[in-house]
Amino acid sequence: MVNYLMAQENRQSVLQEVLENITAIYRLMGSSRDQFLASLGVNKPQIEVLFLLNEHPMNIKAIAQKLNITSSAVTQIVGNLVKNGLLLREASSTDKRETMIRLSTQGKKRFQKIRNVYMKKMEVVLSNIKDEQLRSLELITNQIIKIIEDKDE
Repeated sequence: MVNYLMAQENRQSVLQEVLENITAIYRLMGSSRDQFLASLGVNKPQIEVLFLLNEHPMNIKAIAQKLNITSSAVTQIVGNLVKNGLLLREASSTDKRETMIRLSTQGKKRFQKIRNVYMKKMEVVLSNIKDEQLRSLELITNQIIKIIEDKDE
């Protein structure tokens, strides 16, 4: 029983450290990310929509569900991106009553530029991490995402 309690206390300590590290990474990367995005004329919610739509076109409701925000917030974000020429609204090929949102040609170019800069930054940040450690990080983060997504369903 004593070993179990010590293991639980140690696990709690490790979990606390992981949470603090994730928070620190998010904070540290966030400030430089926000400055970079502002220089490209987009903000964090807008880039999240661009990342989603790079995968495939979606409707407003699907975007809202993926980003866990309201449909009205998505409508506002999408409206600004359409106005700036980065997104297009089109009738769905399967249901003409439904409007699908997709990246425009300009939106694809802007997205590629943003992703390339992010990748270069990540290469610098993670340059001292060994390949096997990086692979472990990928597996662990994928597992965490899957657990969270499964709980939300």
